[in-house]
Amino acid sequence: MCGRRGCLEAYAGGWAIAARAREAVHGDKTAGRHLLTLAGGDAAAVTAALVSEAAHGGDALTKTLVRQVGDDLGLGVASVVNAFNPQRLVLGGGVIEGLPELAPVVREVVSRQALAPAAARVEVVKAGLGMYGGVIGAALIAHAAVPSESVS
Repeated sequence: MCGRRGCLEAYAGGWAIAARAREAVHGDKTAGRHLLTLAGGDAAAVTAALVSEAAHGGDALTKTLVRQVGDDLGLGVASVVNAFNPQRLVLGGGVIEGLPELAPVVREVVSRQALAPAAARVEVVKAGLGMYGGVIGAALIAHAAVPSESVS
């Protein structure tokens, strides 16, 4: 969570989504009424989870915020696609679990913004293991690194 300009976490991390929403609510209390209601009337209590809840409830302000996050995340992913030309990019973690609609937005932005040959080849998918994929992967790597005779 660096928070610096250009850091993808500063645009698409849960804390960044909450900060964007709090800023939007301060800027337009009428448009942010639903989100403020979910936060008990306290803009400081707005979280990414509440943004997700409001967006899934059809709230226009939060749906716009989610689209902006998807566009920013897509631009970051397009840079990765251009640099590494992967066959598949797996999106996971709490933000993707709470806002699964980000995956198709990211796919769309990558198809528009990445280099055509790389964009045509890459598959952008939501993690099948949900937000625990990283932990499960790390455990499997650790397990594979330990010789089987030392495990008892």
